[in-house]
Amino acid sequence: MDISRFHFAVDTVVTDFRSIRAIEHFGGLINALSSVSSQPGQPQLVDQYKNQLEATRKALEASSLNNPKMELSDFIDQFSLAKYIGNGLFVSIINTISENQFAPHAALQALQALLASVGKKLSELEAINNAFSELEVPFEGQTDGDSEIEIKIPVPQETKTLNDLSIEAKEWHRDISTISEIFDPDRSETTIRTLATGSWQFYLASAPLVLFGVAKCVRGVNEILQEFIKTKDLWKKLIETKAPEKVVKDYEQHQQESIGINLNNLASNLVEEHYIGNDQGRKAELKNALTQSLKRLSKKLSDGSKVSLRLTKPAPLKLANPENPTVDELAAIESANKIEEVRSAILIELDKVVQLEHDPEIFKALPAPDRDVP
Repeated sequence: MDISRFHFAVDTVVTDFRSIRAIEHFGGLINALSSVSSQPGQPQLVDQYKNQLEATRKALEASSLNNPKMELSDFIDQFSLAKYIGNGLFVSIINTISENQFAPHAALQALQALLASVGKKLSELEAINNAFSELEVPFEGQTDGDSEIEIKIPVPQETKTLNDLSIEAKEWHRDISTISEIFDPDRSETTIRTLATGSWQFYLASAPLVLFGVAKCVRGVNEILQEFIKTKDLWKKLIETKAPEKVVKDYEQHQQESIGINLNNLASNLVEEHYIGNDQGRKAELKNALTQSLKRLSKKLSDGSKVSLRLTKPAPLKLANPENPTVDELAAIESANKIEEVRSAILIELDKVVQLEHDPEIFKALPAPDRDVP
């Protein structure tokens, strides 16, 4: 992850903790349970405990970290923070209580240990955030009107060359350019915003309609891969039940051919639905080009690559006279409305995407593009 985005992620988690007063609510819950434990049989203390538990739930439910996007989600996963924040923390609290429901004193000790663990994690994040701020480490997060594609490619250290990087970049450039021509009438150019190391990470600035096109392609390929995984499970069962070898091979060949057909159909449907050009020859070329792009995308996604999209709302418009906007202001309003429509459409597409585990067998079975990127 780019260091400026890492700084942003750390600051976001710390700020969320402070804004919802997570530590205070958790501490109040422990104090309420302590009162119940030390003075059993007091209904008013039990009610206070229940009220504090509900207040804690509501506070953690309001956390901005419950639906993290893009690199913030990766940051939370990479550092195993889910159980310390938002709804994840409340689940940890409930599980701790449930495991000790017949022993209030043991529950109290377990919750105190959990609070100490949460506090330690927060202190570490605050120390990093303070040090980064003191050292003036760049800080970059979401901004109004942001339109970005993040591509993360898992690459073990010292296994690839600069030529490999060049080929990978050319493939993504060709595929995104094809998508841009199909979905974006303005043919907006996609440019590099920044790069990050570890895994190869490209942060690309692109037009909203290009992001929508990428979302449509990712969703379509993801659904085809999900279906293939189901058939692969059936193929394994045929082997386990010792079905005739010819039956197994015929089934495997049929499924591999089906993937190619499905990717070809997806490309054809996307071009038919979204390409507005009148050149039928170019339309046919784009169907073939997108088929090759989808084949590459299926290979990359099944091999562990991730594509994330970010399209934020434009800054609120400030109208000189809201009751009588100027021509330029009306155009800006229309543009903002279109971006919001695209943003909603992207979220709908991405909501259907299921994260897939890397499976070498699936990767090998997928059809390769007809030709390499020059």
